[in-house]
Amino acid sequence: MSSEMEEYKSRKRIFVRIFTNPKPTKGTSPYFKLHEGDFDIDAVRIRNLFVERYELAEKDVDILPNRKVLEVLTKLEEWGKAGGSAEWYDYFFFFFLGYAQNGEDPNTLQFYNDSLSLEAIFNAIKSLKPFAGKPKMFVIQSDNLNLIPTAHLAKGSEDRKVGTRKIPQDADRLIIHSDIPQLFANTSQDEYIEQLHKVEEHHPKAGKSTKLPDETNKNCSFLIQAFIRVMVDGKYADDDLLTRTCHINALIDTMVTNICFHYGEDKKVKKKLTLPLTTSTLTRKVKL
Repeated sequence: MSSEMEEYKSRKRIFVRIFTNPKPTKGTSPYFKLHEGDFDIDAVRIRNLFVERYELAEKDVDILPNRKVLEVLTKLEEWGKAGGSAEWYDYFFFFFLGYAQNGEDPNTLQFYNDSLSLEAIFNAIKSLKPFAGKPKMFVIQSDNLNLIPTAHLAKGSEDRKVGTRKIPQDADRLIIHSDIPQLFANTSQDEYIEQLHKVEEHHPKAGKSTKLPDETNKNCSFLIQAFIRVMVDGKYADDDLLTRTCHINALIDTMVTNICFHYGEDKKVKKKLTLPLTTSTLTRKVKL
């Protein structure tokens, strides 16, 4: 008897929703993410991936910026109600791009007005029939601001706190979650350099450059960069999505190693930048 896992039956109808909060909850930090056009660069590049690579229509891919906690939960429930969007689709990708609560709790994300636990997000669709038996992929980029190596940012203790991660209990779910801040992908980007000066000195640095931001020098967060590279690279075309997460982490490991050279091979920096955590309760393979 073969132990080979079967594939999910799919017509390749892919549902993509991107929640993006490019600034921390009001009053918690002056930090913000880089934009490309109207949205966080991570969100724009994800949308472009699915539109261009998988030829999805506008109704299939949507960016939802600056949503309040109640709006997030309402949307998830609305999509999965009887007659909702979820009934038509086979695969679901939910991206959450924002910040970790206090930079310490890996199970809680900041939204526009408050924070929300990952458990609450998962529970919002857990019992909704249109989602049942279909693979649901959660890609979570929650910047941990305590990891940024600058003297005047609010920080936790010298040793990184590693919180307990909750393993999903219901089937057909894949989660990949990174908290490495977008800053580490943009250490030479003017907007980020100016941000850090403002945070450290509490005022713009004297004589700062007035040139326009260099759009070509902006990069996605490590997780989003690696996700896109693996999804478009033909050498991974025969791999299922769970297997691809191994390649994603391998790419991020290289990125983390390279960034340590920027900080003078700071071993403390590398120690704190842990690779994304992947958890899966998929019962079959997801092939795209």
